[in-house]
Amino acid sequence: MTASAAPAAAGFFGDVQKKWGWLLAMGIVAIALGTFGLGRAVALTLVGVLFYGWLILISGVLQASPTRESASAQRAEGERSSSG
Repeated sequence: MTASAAPAAAGFFGDVQKKWGWLLAMGIVAIALGTFGLGRAVALTLVGVLFYGWLILISGVLQASPTRESASAQRAEGERSSSG
């Protein structure tokens, strides 16, 4: 490391050095949940697919609602301009 990069790295990793216990605990929890997930691969795949499907469904509904508003606004604008 160069002399100018050393203080930047110390500032960046300073918080990590202070809270290494939390990092270790999160790593252990991640390993435990990953091991559990390997044993339940089919069930977790099904849950993940259903969750993703609901996200897509909700996203589609939210995207479609402003479209209807703008289409009705365009119709109303067209009626106003043709009647005048």
